[in-house]
Amino acid sequence: MDRDPEPILSTERAQDVGGLWTTQKYGDFVQGDKRLAPAFVTGRVELQQLRGLFKLTFSELTTVRRRQGDNSCLRAKVFLTRKKTKKRMADLEETGYNVPVPSSLDARGYVCNGDETSGSFDLTLRDAPEDPLFYRGLCIAKSAQDAPLTEEPAVYGFVRFVDDRPEMSTTENALGLHENQDLMGKVQKAQDTKGSNYKPIQVYTRTARKAWEELDLVEEQRIGFGEFKRALDLLDITLLEPRAMRLFESADLNRSGQIGITEFEIALMMNDGT
Repeated sequence: MDRDPEPILSTERAQDVGGLWTTQKYGDFVQGDKRLAPAFVTGRVELQQLRGLFKLTFSELTTVRRRQGDNSCLRAKVFLTRKKTKKRMADLEETGYNVPVPSSLDARGYVCNGDETSGSFDLTLRDAPEDPLFYRGLCIAKSAQDAPLTEEPAVYGFVRFVDDRPEMSTTENALGLHENQDLMGKVQKAQDTKGSNYKPIQVYTRTARKAWEELDLVEEQRIGFGEFKRALDLLDITLLEPRAMRLFESADLNRSGQIGITEFEIALMMNDGT
């Protein structure tokens, strides 16, 4: 009989040095839509990583009916989303990723099926259409097409992920300014000098975040030169392409052809300084 290779692979890698699963994001469930969902869920979920592998680890997932004596059918699935999760997610099935549930947990792919409590379990993200770290939250919801029919998915519960990774370095850290008080003083003095083109560092941070929001990106995502030019356009910063390319290449500290939000801040500072 064929065995599922995933548990074997996970076990082998977990025995390697540095091969333990680490939590990248986590959150506790918040009650969903009281209007459409006849039940809510409680518990906790973690997004964990082992090198290139990702999984969702659920702890004590419990389904609770809102009204005693209610015999309505309870069926719900797991959806990851890049949007901000909330009680109502009308486009969840179109914009979210329906995480497959193995038959060992439920033959029809539900995490909530009737009054059964799923408890603690894992769901692999090996088939996720994009980097799992890009997802901002998770919903457990009944599909609009599942009985009883509803005009939109009925959210039983949702999680807004809390990032458990080290904080992204600030512009000061990226430039090493926090390690050199003399240099930091010179930068501040330059900012205070009449006629200086430099703005306070916080201004560049806010501007970079605004650009990422305009591009509909989360802060962990990186951009290439095409998106870099588009970001400048969205910020009403007009540059000739050769100059934009020089800024991009100078900010691309690891020469990967892509820059992150902190490197974008650096590009903004260099543009003002030259």
